[in-house]
Amino acid sequence: MAKSSVDTHSVEKVSDLPTDSDTQSKSSDFRVEILITGDELIEGQWRDEHSQLIAQQFKELGIRISRFTTVGDDIEELRAVLDEIVTRASLCVMTGGLGPTQDDLTLDVIAQVAGVQAPMIEATWQEILSRFPQLIRAEHSNRRQARCPEGAEQLQNGLGTAPIIKMKIKECTLFALPGVPKEFKWAMNTYVKTWLKESHSPQKKFHHRVLRVAQIGESLISEKIDALNLSPSVHVAYQSLGGEHRVKLKSTDLHTLEDALPKIKRVAGMHYLNDQDLSLNEQLIKTAKEAQLRFGFAESCTGGALSASITQVSGASAVFWGSIISYSNDVKQKQLKVPEAVLMQHGAVSEECAKYMALGARDALEVDWAVSVTGIAGPGGGTVEKPVGTVCFAWASATQLIVKRKLFLGDRADIQAKALAFAQFHLLKLLEA
Repeated sequence: MAKSSVDTHSVEKVSDLPTDSDTQSKSSDFRVEILITGDELIEGQWRDEHSQLIAQQFKELGIRISRFTTVGDDIEELRAVLDEIVTRASLCVMTGGLGPTQDDLTLDVIAQVAGVQAPMIEATWQEILSRFPQLIRAEHSNRRQARCPEGAEQLQNGLGTAPIIKMKIKECTLFALPGVPKEFKWAMNTYVKTWLKESHSPQKKFHHRVLRVAQIGESLISEKIDALNLSPSVHVAYQSLGGEHRVKLKSTDLHTLEDALPKIKRVAGMHYLNDQDLSLNEQLIKTAKEAQLRFGFAESCTGGALSASITQVSGASAVFWGSIISYSNDVKQKQLKVPEAVLMQHGAVSEECAKYMALGARDALEVDWAVSVTGIAGPGGGTVEKPVGTVCFAWASATQLIVKRKLFLGDRADIQAKALAFAQFHLLKLLEA
């Protein structure tokens, strides 16, 4: 068995949130913890998608999660962690470890913590066979999934063979859900959310808004918003996404929350993207559609990453016409009509080259706006005059030509990511003008 470890991370306590005293008291008495199991998560083989889904679903119900814990397939560690959780939590949602193999330990761990046995229930096994008759050939292993800790409630899995368990241990209600994503989502909606709505509903619902800003530091936008002295009932949090940030607002007072939006937009200035939680590339596509403008790229150092980012957005084909990846000087000359003299005198990484690349792309692609990117992404290729991270840009339309030169810090991937975000952001601002 692979070596496992425990990863625990806490989020803000409900008692720290801006609520009235009644809501605060009721919410702080109801503590929710999530226990996710599996060596594949600890060892980085699978991405944990359950945490995000659980957090979103609890958020919809206005219930705050106190802690997420991830544990590998080690029965001693699982038992120790679950032993702690049931002494302090009102609700524990546990996922994973309910398969048919010997390293699926959840039923055993629940039984040990509860101090009971987990016998095989013949009626449950027959019910599984009636739905999945092909399992007769794998009876010895799959029969493990028909077990149930004594005193627990067996809930039917409408999509698979893994058991779903609900059990009260001490003062904690425990739900054990399958780790298979589609089964997990089904069980969350069918059992956990239904139980929460029936047994625990906060007195006041939180309203949420998410604003996006770009090309500004997280600390700077935080300082600007702090200076607004918004109502104490509005809670503000930040999430950095590289070249852009999510500003997350929530409050029990919808009017006060809505009143904060234009104030934040004002202090964010040109860095403001939207209040619909649209990413930079999504906002760019949306704005281009509204303006009925087509655009395309001429890429060198980004090697197609700029185009790839745009085409991640559904519907991009309505406004994005294409890209010419001119990694070599030959392509710059032949496809984009960059004069040889410009390349000889100024080099491929220069404002002059970027200008001709954008003009050439605009003509070749027959678009309203063309953007060019040419630079030194590293790790080699830099000089004293043009160090690694030097990137030149141009934005060309029928009436405007804007050229910029930037120096980005970081490794090759960082420089490319910053370059494409910079190119998209300034195209967006030109379209908005």
